[in-house]
Amino acid sequence: MRQVSTLALGGAAVLGAVLGVAWWVGLPEGAGASGFAWFALALTVLQAAAVVLLWNRDGRRTLGLVLLFAVVFRLGAWAWPTDLSSDLYRYLWDGRVQLAGHSPYGAPPDAASLESLRDDAVWPHINRKDVLTVYPPGAQLFFLSLAAVGLRTVGALKAAAILAELAGLLLLAAALSRRRIPLGRLAIYAWSPLVVAEVAVSGHLDAFVLPLLLLALWAADRGAHTLVGLVLGFAMLMKLYPVLLFAAIPKESRWRALSAAGLLALVLYGAYFAVSGPAVLGFLPDYPRSGEDFNIGLRGLVEWVLGFVIPHARTWAMLLCGAALVGVVAWIARHPERDGSESAARIALAFVLLLPTAMHPWYALWMVPFLCVYPSPAGLWLAATLPLSYLKYGPPDGPMPAWVTALIWIPPFIALMLAAMPAWTRRRGRS
Repeated sequence: MRQVSTLALGGAAVLGAVLGVAWWVGLPEGAGASGFAWFALALTVLQAAAVVLLWNRDGRRTLGLVLLFAVVFRLGAWAWPTDLSSDLYRYLWDGRVQLAGHSPYGAPPDAASLESLRDDAVWPHINRKDVLTVYPPGAQLFFLSLAAVGLRTVGALKAAAILAELAGLLLLAAALSRRRIPLGRLAIYAWSPLVVAEVAVSGHLDAFVLPLLLLALWAADRGAHTLVGLVLGFAMLMKLYPVLLFAAIPKESRWRALSAAGLLALVLYGAYFAVSGPAVLGFLPDYPRSGEDFNIGLRGLVEWVLGFVIPHARTWAMLLCGAALVGVVAWIARHPERDGSESAARIALAFVLLLPTAMHPWYALWMVPFLCVYPSPAGLWLAATLPLSYLKYGPPDGPMPAWVTALIWIPPFIALMLAAMPAWTRRRGRS
């Protein structure tokens, strides 16, 4: 048995070394986002093989192996150019604007009043220079903090993202250990090309939200639900989706957590509202109307069907998918699992499948840690295939290839239907 374990760890180490070389060598110049899509697919195949080898492996050697290569991958990816997304330039800009004494909600980047803040390193790469920022007050406070401590370059921000996300990785390892889940399954998250790219290459804000979600899980394991509320509250003030996770908190503690989060939201929104007024919402009210239909899943199918029978199919499809998401989360809130992380895993998967707006790959980052605790075929498939959505950027401003949409979205729904069939059959038999 020990020999089998040693062989499994040895095989995983070899695969880790190959993955590490790939991340450090990177892509040829000019490969772009579409080149990354194929690169990520190849790496996901290797990662899947490593996960199979590590699936039931536990102990310090396994944890050390997974963590070692997790660091290696992220350090290699840190040096990549930010070709996949320009979001981090907006983070840097919003922090710079606040450090100069302006409100981030006061004027868009191309406003004449902010002309003195422009430079050659950040300004040219900002997306949508003519609109206000979309990021809520928690994110803005965070951007200001980064700028205030001197993290004002792309490299510094990406390094901070890596460090924050690795802290979350340690919290996830503790959650697995507490549940007596083999630590080898940490490789589902730690070695994921989706995670490595969106954290270390693109430096997305989600890299800083992830450790907050995992800190909330740590606090929930200890029954500290007021702390859970504060942590989730700040997380939802950075990105909105963590608000859904309040449904995973036990009913008897939910209002206490919501009250703590609500108080924090009132303070932060109040502080920025005092300076910016209603503009504190930024671009957010316009986001659903922006026509940013990148990689839409179920909503795209619903919109296509409705388009044959009613006008304004896009609006109705968004409303229907939004209502479905709210309905699923409400059902989970009424029937929470004993282990809140299982409810959280279901909520995150529902978010990815039913989100009525765009589904950029980094929107799914928060789903991946929970796959280590409660792996689902649908979630694992999405984590593996979502990087293929970057193939949209093969031809300039081209459409998403139909086969990519089908490959990403059809198998998860089939997997969920197959998983639901035994329960449905049992209920039918009782009736």
